[in-house]
Amino acid sequence: AHPPPVYACNRPVILFVTVCLTERAPVLANADVQAALLHAWTEADRRAIAREVRTYRTRLRPLIRHANLYHVFAWPDGVHWDGIEYYDPAAGQGVVYVFNPGADPTHPAIPLKGLEARRSYRLTFEDGSNPPVVQTGEQLMRDGFRMTLRGPLASELVWIERLPD
Repeated sequence: AHPPPVYACNRPVILFVTVCLTERAPVLANADVQAALLHAWTEADRRAIAREVRTYRTRLRPLIRHANLYHVFAWPDGVHWDGIEYYDPAAGQGVVYVFNPGADPTHPAIPLKGLEARRSYRLTFEDGSNPPVVQTGEQLMRDGFRMTLRGPLASELVWIERLPD
């Protein structure tokens, strides 16, 4: 049984669809399951899902292919903030996926890795949850940056852009 949907006004809706594999046969690759999902999703859900898929296809997937992977927090425990960083030093671009799995009220510093200490970087937030940040690679790797997330089960994509000299 699935838990009931949670509706929240003025908060982004994040949908996670888990594809389960049984003997290498995708469970969701089934016309009945797809019809049920389409029926259950509202038009707003469909637009949100389309936007997230577009972000994945046009920004995340090309970046992840060539980026280095870094864990920015201790091992995930399901309670405290979690995050992973992908950074491609050749392109000067990256992304940090930050997630608050529980009710952790802290706003921990998020240290980045793999940057050039003397260069400046702009951090922007996909959902606009925080204002853009510009800091040096040294500051971001030594002190990290801080951000807010809107409660438990909230997440954000933080885009990293190396600025020209």
